[in-house]
Amino acid sequence: MPEDGGSLVRRPIGAPSLPYDEGLAEEYVMRMLAGETVDEISASPHMPSWPTICKWRLENGVFAGRYARAREASAESCEHNAIRAARLAVDNETASAMRVQVDIWKWAAAKRNPRTHGDRTTVAGDPDNPLVVQHRLTARRDLLRRLDALADPEPLTIDAAPEPGE
Repeated sequence: MPEDGGSLVRRPIGAPSLPYDEGLAEEYVMRMLAGETVDEISASPHMPSWPTICKWRLENGVFAGRYARAREASAESCEHNAIRAARLAVDNETASAMRVQVDIWKWAAAKRNPRTHGDRTTVAGDPDNPLVVQHRLTARRDLLRRLDALADPEPLTIDAAPEPGE
């Protein structure tokens, strides 16, 4: 929401998109890092609309990468906003309102960077933390070592001839 409390300004549907501009792209990414939402950024009269940003991401791989990294990093801004909102709770009435805001910020942080701010525990398929299965035969090896230690070092000979008187 803009600081003046007014509603967000939307460009008309079908308005021509702006050609890619490195300066605007940099400003967009920096504002994302600061925790502003897409609607807040696009509401600025000089900034490109959301459809234009989508087009830039499709047509410019470098911008798409910067946008993705900024989105992930902006999860930390969401985290800070959640902490700030929680600290504003002073009684039961404000605590309820702040709980809603904290939950929204936590949700946004988890969506922006699920790897660091999500609730999901990865069991498999994560390239940064692959699942490693180790099968250890330590109990079996220990048993074999004990049996080897009990074994007589000299071979056992058995006399096949019967003893007298048997």
